[in-house]
Amino acid sequence: MQTLTRKKGTCTFYGTIARLWFGPVLVVVIADQDNIANEVKYDKLCSRGYLSRKSMEKFFRHGLLCSNGVDWQRHRKIVSSAPHISFLEMFVENFAKNTHILANKLKALADGITEHDVPPYFLRCSLDIIYQTSSRININAQTGNDQSTLINLTTIIDTAVLRYGKPWFLIDWIFNATELGKKYNEAVKCEHDKIIKEIVKK
Repeated sequence: MQTLTRKKGTCTFYGTIARLWFGPVLVVVIADQDNIANEVKYDKLCSRGYLSRKSMEKFFRHGLLCSNGVDWQRHRKIVSSAPHISFLEMFVENFAKNTHILANKLKALADGITEHDVPPYFLRCSLDIIYQTSSRININAQTGNDQSTLINLTTIIDTAVLRYGKPWFLIDWIFNATELGKKYNEAVKCEHDKIIKEIVKK
């Protein structure tokens, strides 16, 4: 066990569990899958917490990523009861198509000498798969036909992480008054409008 003490609290590490203080907010981070499985069994512990809701709720609304307690358990049971194998088989063609594009792009980069930043390529592939699987929307992030979605989602993710390190940004009226807040809100609105438009069309 390693304990880091500071003026307003402590940051304590117990193997794969860490307790962190973000100003007055205590956050418990769990990395071990067995510990996570034990925690999510209890409604009172199935809370995404203040920081997660602040950073994700505006974009993800009240879905599984942001719901708490009883709602999370109820929705999770519905998802778990689905026949996973037969359900996933519906999207094998989608997975194969997008991973094939990814493999070709990485193959074109591999000269054995030059170093490349590969996470952006995996991010684009993941976005294509997620959008096509969840909402049947083709954003073509890998082929560059829809750079706006990639830019918007990068803005949303980066801003959510940035708010963790700047507690004053967790106050909505301060955050919304900043250029970063305006850019974030515009990106969220743009993506919501795009998804709603596709849903209405279908």
